[in-house]
Amino acid sequence: MKFFYYCFYRISSAYKFWDKTGYYIAGNVITAGCFAGNVLALISLFLSFSERELTKSIILAVLLVSYVLNLFIMSEKKYLQLSEQWKDEKYKKLKGWLIFSYILLSFVLFFVSMYVNYDKAGTLGRITDW
Repeated sequence: MKFFYYCFYRISSAYKFWDKTGYYIAGNVITAGCFAGNVLALISLFLSFSERELTKSIILAVLLVSYVLNLFIMSEKKYLQLSEQWKDEKYKKLKGWLIFSYILLSFVLFFVSMYVNYDKAGTLGRITDW
């Protein structure tokens, strides 16, 4: 959980640099998106081994749970607590690049997992019920 708190803090801090209002919302959305992408990639991987299909309801459920949980856990108050906790951190630039790499790899992993499950009919990720 500490890793996701740190991701939320760094993403929100980057957005706070550009926009003083709503910065924690951007951190919230991106952190939840990365988490949901990781979970969906794992689900897609497990479903490909069991020859089952990824359905729209699974995708929507994971996205909904991820965003709702993130809204309750990560807030402006939490950001202020985290900024106080990590105000004097070491290797800030390196950690920032690692967070950026994590965000990029999360989305790449999700799309690669969808591509791996690309079935013969031409539907991406064997997603049914669309």
